[in-house]
Amino acid sequence: MKAQLLVILSAVALVSAACGTATAQPPAPSGAITVELTEWRVVVPSSTPQAGSLMFVVKNSGSIAHDLMILKTDLPADKIPQANGKASEDGKVAGTAVLNPGQSVNLTVTLAAGNYVFICNELGHYALGMHTAVRVG
Repeated sequence: MKAQLLVILSAVALVSAACGTATAQPPAPSGAITVELTEWRVVVPSSTPQAGSLMFVVKNSGSIAHDLMILKTDLPADKIPQANGKASEDGKVAGTAVLNPGQSVNLTVTLAAGNYVFICNELGHYALGMHTAVRVG
């Protein structure tokens, strides 16, 4: 009986491990801008995107859950007001749901020319440095 239980538990562990592995993501669509979320950074390519309809491929490359919020603001990236462990979402123009590690999502948004701050607004993440300024031309 103990041997059968050990075999069953081993099988369950193998199936669970297989389900937790990352699957291959399809290639990013042509012209898409990749935004990478990691502990404690939001990484956006340094080139200035042009105003209009933009597709962002948002990927959580970290080991914990993250999200992406896009705020239109002239405030510096590290000066967004905070309360209760989160940044104010005043000026929010788009955002994603929470992404688990390894997940990615396409986010299409129309952005006017101006200044934006891309943040992760999971509890405490903004304060730990998950923000970056983006200028749209």
